[in-house]
This record gives sequence, C-alpha cells and structure tokens, in this order.
Amino acid sequence: MVFWNLIGLLGVVLAGVLASFPVIVAHVIGHGFSDATDLICLTIGFGLFSSLFAFTFDRCDEQGLIRSYFVLMKSSLYETAWRRSGVAWADPRNSGFAFHPQRRLCYFGCPLVLNVYILVLGSVLAWCWRAGTNDLTTTHAQHLTHLLISLAAAIVATIYGLATKKRRLIPPLAASRTIS
Repeated sequence: MVFWNLIGLLGVVLAGVLASFPVIVAHVIGHGFSDATDLICLTIGFGLFSSLFAFTFDRCDEQGLIRSYFVLMKSSLYETAWRRSGVAWADPRNSGFAFHPQRRLCYFGCPLVLNVYILVLGSVLAWCWRAGTNDLTTTHAQHLTHLLISLAAAIVATIYGLATKKRRLIPPLAASRTIS
C-alpha cells in the first residue's frame, strides 16, 4: 500500500528542488563540496523545507503543535483505510473520534512535518555510531557540525510551526455533525 497524497508529493518535489539548489549553485561556481557533504546538505535542506511546507499547508481543528498532529495522523489513517477498502465498518465517521472533512495532512510515506525530526534522530544515531567505531574517514568535528546544523534546522522548523499554529487551526464542526 502506497501512503501518500497529492499535496505531500508536491511538498516532496518542492523541498527536493529547494534543497538541491544551493548544492547545484556551489558546483556551478566551482566551490563544490565532497560527495558526503553534498548528501548531508541535501538531506538537511530537504528535511527543513518539507517540514516548513507541511507546517504551511496542514490544517486541523485541534489546538497545539503535537496534539494536532496526532489527530491529523489518526484521521488520515482512518480516511485512507476507508477510501481504499470501501467497506462500511472503516468509515471514518464511525471511528470513535470527531471526523472533520477540512483536516489536511501532507504526507509522503510519513507526515512531511516529521522529516526534520527524523533527520535529527538519524544525525544523533550516526554521530554516536561514528564516535563509537572511531571512523577515520571524517573528523569528529565534522560529525558534530552536521548534528548541530540538523538541530538548528529542527529548531527553525519548530519555531515556524509555533508561529503558524493559529493559521493551521480550522473552526470545529457543529456538535450536531460531530460523531464520536
């Protein structure tokens, strides 16, 4: 089962283009990096831009940053299962929580908003693994720099998410239309 939607695909493509632009420009003007640094720059840029895209286009009727995304993910899973199965028991209106048709979540494999945080987790794990194995291909300072840059990208995405929290909020449905 493929888990994506059209706006999530658009976010992935746009984030990929925006993330690859600085690397391509650096190679064109002759200041290219090593292949590993290029890949790290691309992944950090992709994680940041895809999260910013998701924070811009996602909509939920719940307050908060984390709580709203739990509701969005649960709603999207029920809705996806219902649309693909076509059976009545999978109807999201009978799922035990309020179904809201205006909720929107950008996802492509996973919700795009999580990409920058998955990147930080991967960066921490890679830094710990390389420090433990005493890998001599790159220096400890380079790994620490990549970790700090991915943490900075996560902080920027979180600040943007908190700043756009009210923009993502949609009005709740009337109680007569809410099924719980």
